[in-house]
Amino acid sequence: MTRPTPPPYQAPPQYTPMPPVSAPPPNPRPRIVDHAVWLTLAGMVVNVVGTLYQLIFDRAWVDRTVRELTKDTNPTFAAVDAKVVVIAGVCGVLLTIGLYVLLALMARRGRNWARIALAALAALGAAGFLAGVSTVGPAPDLMWNLADAAFRVAAVVYLFQPEATRFFQPGRRG
Repeated sequence: MTRPTPPPYQAPPQYTPMPPVSAPPPNPRPRIVDHAVWLTLAGMVVNVVGTLYQLIFDRAWVDRTVRELTKDTNPTFAAVDAKVVVIAGVCGVLLTIGLYVLLALMARRGRNWARIALAALAALGAAGFLAGVSTVGPAPDLMWNLADAAFRVAAVVYLFQPEATRFFQPGRRG
C-alpha cells in the first residue's frame, strides 16, 4: 500500500497593506448646541437642589403645602401627612431629572422636537417665576426659580441661534 503524497506546500497569497486610515470626520454638532445642553442640565440641577432644599429644610413650606392640599377636602382625605408631600416631591424631582436629561440628550443628537419641548418648558418656567414674583414679591425662596429660569432661557436662546437651527434641520441627524 502506498501512501498518497501530500500536495506541495504553497505560500499564502501576498496581501497588499491597508491604506492609512484617515482621521474621523469632525463632529458636525456646533459647540453652541453643547453649551445649550450644559445650560439645560445646570438649570435642572438648580431646580432639583432648590426643591430638595425646600422639602428637607423648609418645614414651614411643607406644612403650608399640606394645609393647602387638605383645605376644602373630604375629611377622609384630610389625613395628608407631611411625609406624603415629601415623598411626592422626591418622585417629582426624579421625574424632572429623567425628563430634562432625556430632552437634553435628544437635543444634542439633533432632534428638533426636543428643542421645541425645551423651549416650551423654559417658557413655562419663566412664566412660573414671574407669577411667583407677582404674587409673593421678591422672596428668597424664588432665587432657585430665578436661576433655573435664567439657565433654561439662555439654553433656548442658544438652541435657536442660526448655526444651531441648521443643525436641527430635517434630514440632518447627529
